[in-house]
Amino acid sequence: MSKRILLISPNDEVHEKALKFLQDVGYKCVRCSDEKQAVDMTLNFHPDLIICDQNLAVLSGNELARLFKSRDQLSAIPFVMLTTRATDPADMERLGLHMFCDDVLVTPFNATALYGIVTKWLEGDEKPKTIVQQTQGPLAPDQDVHKPRRWDRGELNVASSGKVIFHLLREKKVGRLLVKGDRKKMAAWIERGRLLDVESNFIREDSLGTFLVALKKITQRENEATYERAQKQGLHQGDVIVQMGLLARSEVDVLVKQQKVVKMLGLFKSEWDGAAYAFQEQMPTAQVPRNLDSPLDMILKMGVFKAAKPEFLWETFEKNHKIDVPLQLSDQFPAVREVLRFDDALDARTRALVGRTLRDIRANGEDFEADLRLAFLLAVSRALEFGVTMSPTPPPKSPSQPVAPAKPATPKTKIRGATTTRAIKRPKDTPDADAFVVAMTKASTFVEARDFLKAMPYALRAHQISVENSDALALYAWCMYHVRGKSDIAVALECKELFKRAIGYDANNDIAYLYLGKIFKDEGKDGLALMHFEKARKMNPANEEADREVRLHRIKIRKDRGYGVH
Repeated sequence: MSKRILLISPNDEVHEKALKFLQDVGYKCVRCSDEKQAVDMTLNFHPDLIICDQNLAVLSGNELARLFKSRDQLSAIPFVMLTTRATDPADMERLGLHMFCDDVLVTPFNATALYGIVTKWLEGDEKPKTIVQQTQGPLAPDQDVHKPRRWDRGELNVASSGKVIFHLLREKKVGRLLVKGDRKKMAAWIERGRLLDVESNFIREDSLGTFLVALKKITQRENEATYERAQKQGLHQGDVIVQMGLLARSEVDVLVKQQKVVKMLGLFKSEWDGAAYAFQEQMPTAQVPRNLDSPLDMILKMGVFKAAKPEFLWETFEKNHKIDVPLQLSDQFPAVREVLRFDDALDARTRALVGRTLRDIRANGEDFEADLRLAFLLAVSRALEFGVTMSPTPPPKSPSQPVAPAKPATPKTKIRGATTTRAIKRPKDTPDADAFVVAMTKASTFVEARDFLKAMPYALRAHQISVENSDALALYAWCMYHVRGKSDIAVALECKELFKRAIGYDANNDIAYLYLGKIFKDEGKDGLALMHFEKARKMNPANEEADREVRLHRIKIRKDRGYGVH
């Protein structure tokens, strides 16, 4: 039985040719020219593959893909989107783009490219990796195979801690990582691959004195005495310890740095399991200390090799069904090796893992714990793949054997409007990820300082580079509201529409919900404001501003009821 393909496109000129070509090579194909009928046609036609144009009349192709992936009866159907931009998964992550399709085909395309992507999804022995799987890496839960997840916010566990720190390191991010748990929080300032500072609010259990008692540098009685004096005098406990002559200033300074590194390593332990985290790109203020300056690659390696419990690492692999699957190095390994600064010994140990399963390593390895930790480090940095079948190299033909004539490299059918070049070059209009990151960082920094006039051109630039980036659009709308919207009702209305569009691009954008709620608050629409603040907090529990707004609104409601205001 021939496999079925549904082509969703309003473009008659190109896609009728594509449809005919696919029918000629043996597939049963139908075309849907109206995306509003796409779901019904899919349910009736039962396609094995969907190819959809990005440019539709009402929705974008990505929005339609999101609709398909949100429905259980449609989500398993491979969804390929035709786009004018070649989008590398790493670039998409840097640009903050959330692609709901499984794969993309760049237009203009030729018959080879079209046939190649169709056979990739319908005829291959192994199921290809979706875009979501490529961006999430090997330790992504099965239920999230069709659901894009943001790298910069989420729920902490040992795997997500490793992933976010590696991303900050690899992309040389600048900003603040906020972690919020049950009645405690921690903030870490990051700058281009280095940890600048760590601060936390759970003072009693996380004090310098408690740390020094554990190291046997001071006694518990000295800890209590210095802590109480520091509280009364408004001083840092370390200053009081020096004043009392318990330790020298130079030693205290070294120990304070050591304590901050230990706090960061706590992200790999159970104490932060389930906590919410969020990273905000912004330049550190002048008040942020820079004397810590610890390399993030050191933090990541210490976190995996020292701080994390091996049973948690094994459990993570087990939950992701990776225990009995052979380990293979991904094509990213050479770059990861450079980023993590592997020495020759670690490189050799890595290559010794190739082709083996974790269960086999545990049964036969001399140092299983070290190999388990190394495999985990490689997995969170995406240098490791599981279950990749290596194509065997065919034996060379002897001179006596006749050499078969080479088959044509491309099908003879040409698709009008498509290039005949076999190698599809990266289009010139591919977004500039580096410029996008710079623009977003500067815009966020000025917004944090409430200088919206200076922030606005950077936010606009980021939006122009990555038009469907939800964060960039929300940031631009927020700047425009402060610059012009507060004095012009029409502009305020336009800003609200932009926020709604940003939420359409990313339904989990807590920043868009927060800013839209603040506009409703300014307009005196407290009910709508509270609803949006609560949504922002639900989307990102680490969003302190949303949490504060929710608490303030609830206090206001209680006061209004006390005064008889309803």
